[in-house]
Amino acid sequence: MIRSRLELARWCIDLPDESFVRLLEPPEGRQPKWDENLFEPAQLENLRKKLDRGERIALIVPLWIQRTGGTTQHTRCKVVIERQADLERGEDHFTREGVTIAGVASLRQRGIRVLVAVTEKVLSKFLGDSENPAHTEWQERSPKFRGKYDWGPTCLRYVKNSPREILKILSRPAKGRDETLLSDLFYIESKPADESFVATKKPTGVPGKDGVDQPAPNGIATDKYFQVQRAKEGFRLGFVPIT
Repeated sequence: MIRSRLELARWCIDLPDESFVRLLEPPEGRQPKWDENLFEPAQLENLRKKLDRGERIALIVPLWIQRTGGTTQHTRCKVVIERQADLERGEDHFTREGVTIAGVASLRQRGIRVLVAVTEKVLSKFLGDSENPAHTEWQERSPKFRGKYDWGPTCLRYVKNSPREILKILSRPAKGRDETLLSDLFYIESKPADESFVATKKPTGVPGKDGVDQPAPNGIATDKYFQVQRAKEGFRLGFVPIT
């Protein structure tokens, strides 16, 4: 596992900036939050496909930082993501100018490893102000951090939660109805196109009162145990009466 982490870190270091996908910066002066609007539509679709194919993903995440009473400064961090099937739980690793912040974690999705790398001075100073003396956590209530920045806690959460929120967005299914979602579980075997949908007699008939199988009504498919009937908004699944 350690070797895999080092390989991902080396890949991140060696990858040129132009090979990273740059996200949009949250609007200034408002609470920064993660949503799909931070991704260009084509960009989002491409990243989802890469994640599905198991390819590594490299992102530049811009952010603004504003000291209380000061001017806005623009900064960024890098986020790289990879799949590893044998990971029993998600791994997210945060580094600030070479220091690993071991107590920060947000990811719970198994089979995923994420590295968040902070190298720019503005963001590094912001995060450093929130660190505890052991340099293992970023704390909103740190004495050096509290009240020092406009939207400070929210910007801190934006960075800390980035692995979880990015994966949540990239794992979200495309909008619209998926007509084949449950096709492997619920289906009606159709007949050739030139035949009408009329159920056959035994064993697919519906038991009659006299114990003799009767042809199933139009719109119903049955087998020995189950019965599927067309409905206005889909279908009904029931059991064939046992006589």
